[in-house]
Amino acid sequence: MSLTNGAPTGRKKKHMKTSARLVSVVLGAASAAAMLVAGQGSANAAGFNITFKADTVTTIAKTGQDVVFPTTSLPSVLDPIARTIGGTLQLPQANANLALGPLTLASFKISIVDPSAVTGTVTPDAIPPVNLGLAATQKFKIRIDSVVPLGLDFGSSALNLIPAGGKCVSGEVTANLTGAFKAADIFGATFNPNGTLTGTYTIPSFPSGCGIATGILNAIVAGPNNKLSVKLGSAVLTP
Repeated sequence: MSLTNGAPTGRKKKHMKTSARLVSVVLGAASAAAMLVAGQGSANAAGFNITFKADTVTTIAKTGQDVVFPTTSLPSVLDPIARTIGGTLQLPQANANLALGPLTLASFKISIVDPSAVTGTVTPDAIPPVNLGLAATQKFKIRIDSVVPLGLDFGSSALNLIPAGGKCVSGEVTANLTGAFKAADIFGATFNPNGTLTGTYTIPSFPSGCGIATGILNAIVAGPNNKLSVKLGSAVLTP
């Protein structure tokens, strides 16, 4: 080994810096995990079980209309060592209006069906981290349960343009969302992770199973650049 004035060579310095960084990453993750365990919950081999309250809104690009889903829960697992997050988001049925400019054409009911698990990554911005960047993906299909033209009814029941049988279902949608948590809200004295995941997605064309509403849905609902926002909060650590 070559030494100059008792100091390590360039190669040795580079190796020492790399080793120090690896130790820092491991100790940082272990310390974060220890702080979380010492707080309000416990960890398992796969990470920390966290249940969020989720408020989900999608905006139809062609009409600019928001579809607000009822608040639901998002059971998830956060693994700070593997830097992954996963969970299950099953949205309740939502009600909204179909409009074209200032003209409201109909009311409709929409369901999210065949949802995949939510999978994603957690990326710290530094060691130790200030923010934890989130990137999550979920696949699902959109089912239109009813389309009722406003002002039209037949006796005691309104006219539903969607045939019975639940076959008015789009092709598979892939939604890619990004957002962030503050590290202090997870690893600090008070456990309160919260943040909003946002992204855009394409709604595929609707099939003939939508009946006479197929043309309307494909004209003013199907298409790209629809916004999706999932606000996460009121997190609770679970066993």
